[in-house]
Amino acid sequence: MIARVILNANTLSTDRLYDYLIPINFEPDVKVGTRVKVPFGKGNRTKEAYVLYVCDKTDYNCELKMISDVISKISYFTPVDVELMEFMRHRYFCSYISAVKCFVPAGLNMKFSNSITLSNCDFAELKKYTSKSKVADKIVSCLLAYGTMSEEALKLEVGKMNLASALKKLESKGYISISLKETESVSDSKKIFVQLLAERNDVYNIIDSIENRAPARARVLEVLCDNYDIELSELLVYAETSKATVDALVEKGLVSYKTVVCNDSYISFDESYIKPKPVLTFRQKEVLKTISEGLDSGNKHSYLIHGVTGSGKTEIYLSLLEKALSKNLDSILLVPEISLTPQMIGQIFGRFGDNVAVLHSKLTLKQRFVEWNKIKSGEVKIVVGARSAVFAPFKKIGLIIIDEEHESTYKSEMSPRYNAIEIARFITSRENGCLVLASATPSVDSYYKAKTNSFKLLELPERVNKAPLPSVEIADMRNELADGNLSIFSSKLKNAMDVALSKKEQIILFLNRRGFSGFVSCRDCGFAMKCPTCSVSLTYHKSINKMVCHYCDYKTSVKKTCPECNGKHIRFFGIGTEKVVDELSKIYPQKKILRMDADTTSGRFGHENILTHFKNGDADILVGTQMITKGLDFDNVTLVGIIAADMSLNLDDYRAQERTFDLITQVIGRAGRAKKQGKAIIQTYNPEDDTIVLSGNQDYKSFYEEEIIVRRLLMYPPFTEFIKIQFSGNNKSECKTICDKFYKDLNSVVDKNTFVGEIFNVSESPLFRINGKYRYRFIIKTPYKKEFYNTLHSIYQKYLHNNNVSIMIDVNPVNSY
Repeated sequence: MIARVILNANTLSTDRLYDYLIPINFEPDVKVGTRVKVPFGKGNRTKEAYVLYVCDKTDYNCELKMISDVISKISYFTPVDVELMEFMRHRYFCSYISAVKCFVPAGLNMKFSNSITLSNCDFAELKKYTSKSKVADKIVSCLLAYGTMSEEALKLEVGKMNLASALKKLESKGYISISLKETESVSDSKKIFVQLLAERNDVYNIIDSIENRAPARARVLEVLCDNYDIELSELLVYAETSKATVDALVEKGLVSYKTVVCNDSYISFDESYIKPKPVLTFRQKEVLKTISEGLDSGNKHSYLIHGVTGSGKTEIYLSLLEKALSKNLDSILLVPEISLTPQMIGQIFGRFGDNVAVLHSKLTLKQRFVEWNKIKSGEVKIVVGARSAVFAPFKKIGLIIIDEEHESTYKSEMSPRYNAIEIARFITSRENGCLVLASATPSVDSYYKAKTNSFKLLELPERVNKAPLPSVEIADMRNELADGNLSIFSSKLKNAMDVALSKKEQIILFLNRRGFSGFVSCRDCGFAMKCPTCSVSLTYHKSINKMVCHYCDYKTSVKKTCPECNGKHIRFFGIGTEKVVDELSKIYPQKKILRMDADTTSGRFGHENILTHFKNGDADILVGTQMITKGLDFDNVTLVGIIAADMSLNLDDYRAQERTFDLITQVIGRAGRAKKQGKAIIQTYNPEDDTIVLSGNQDYKSFYEEEIIVRRLLMYPPFTEFIKIQFSGNNKSECKTICDKFYKDLNSVVDKNTFVGEIFNVSESPLFRINGKYRYRFIIKTPYKKEFYNTLHSIYQKYLHNNNVSIMIDVNPVNSY
């Protein structure tokens, strides 16, 4: 039998399948998804690999090497998962191993390293040998000084030159010994239990005979007679003894050790998020009935729930999960932000208890490994998590729900650059399951699919209990300036905040930029302080009193004089969340203000801590970026303020209007979600802009009708796809040359008579330099065709092995920079 494997290595040079013979004694254990050890390369170095296929014959006309060992008998993925990997490779231009890693626990990786030790040999003979070789002499000197060393450590001391060959010669002469050391990054949690092997009546007799001369052993046996088996650590406490006492009883054959893999959950949740099961409204019942019929039929269906903010979509999710559970189907619930998981976890755990696993990036590697094992072993039937949870290793997925489906966070910006909604459609189509998308502001792409019957559209046009949507006012900041108001806050927003705070109600303020000021500039010559390795201005962060690059994290102190003209008039321009908090603290010194952005939530429990404090009423005002715009449900929030609604309107992106509408509408929806009437104030310099007006009216359908006309005229998605091909490298000229060659090669093979779309010219990327690397790109606009993708793949493969210029292909990218 032949195993076709992919090496667990991130190098593009090995991104292909390799065939290995399966030894007869390993055949029962080697299957698709198994981790194995294989000899690789001329030196037959041991490498870790994953088995993707098992077949009867090979296409190679050479003698195949054999798999050397099986690392784990667990099958980490299935043949149908391999089908999805192949789809991802074709669709997202990713490597095999990056696709594989979506399916295995994060961080799972076995490292192999050679450990080198001096042998007991004739030292005079050794010195005579090393006198003829500088490399050998350095190796022996290091081993004498430091003792046993890894090959990596020796390379640092000796240098890489001729090291492998020198080590081989020293080993062949018996001067050194080389052993393979294995290190596993994450592994099962295990507990050691001690169990009684003899009959209790016999043990009681033994206790009587030894309690005077071996009291510790007698105590151990007494505890085991009461418990039969017990965890070793507990046994040692109860018997007041050491492990040596138990070891002695094991040697006598009276007891034995038993190692048990345990999947203790690390996930805790805030019980205050648990709500009593409500009576569904008529609209909720209708939506639930329609989707439940799809679950009952066992045929694949896709649904889009368009429900205004506060319309009770979460309760529909819970009811659907309950329905799937009753049919013994596995379910996945995706949320767009980690900030939403504490709230959602609380509600789901409250309803389903221990039948839930959680997957998201803020868990430690060990925690994710434990949660993954719970899913794989069938201990749970429901998974809740962020984007990557769509790859949860369930056996029979019957339902996938994607909350706030319009969010760009469902698109990965790291390889593989997959779209979780596309992956979910692939999985539910394969499993004949149901896919449920939901949002108050559906993406234009999803709503178009609903209008053209690819999805079934279900609507929730009212809030539960007929609660009114927030009233909305637009504050024209041009008038504020004319009236002499230079503050961040318009008079409308300031007055509304005064009223809300006087009633002890809470406020959410939204600004989609972190930091204190947008950029730092010299007023004498206009010079803006920029990052030395990126084509961006530095943002001032008052809390650390430094200027920071948000792309490479470069930090520097604030300059007192201009490096260009030596001028002294250095000023801060623009605003960020930090400055908003600073201004609020001056206006309301007695009020507690929280800030929620990438700076304040970098810790593992950053999101949970901030939201818990705000929910418990420990703060009056929450200031944040887009992570506060969706899904949050706080009864006492009655006022929402959008500080700068125009900020995302003029981005170099065809979705700028859609994103602006989504952000404003979603954050407005955080107000007045309980019994108190909500209010929102939008601050803008473009009060007549259609997107601002329609978002203020919370009129999604009118926005969609206007936007889809523009998309159709310009042949933008959903009528075509955008493919960004970006080149980056340290050498500006070489990067441009490779980009031009790729562009010409593609144009030379594309049939202009059949190709539908446009291949735009090569240009500098909007952010021309990031982290010291120059960036060029060109963009393709075309409907999906398998033949064109295959053509693009063939050219891509030609350029992959250039070590100086990296190439990234992104299908329907989230950002254009």
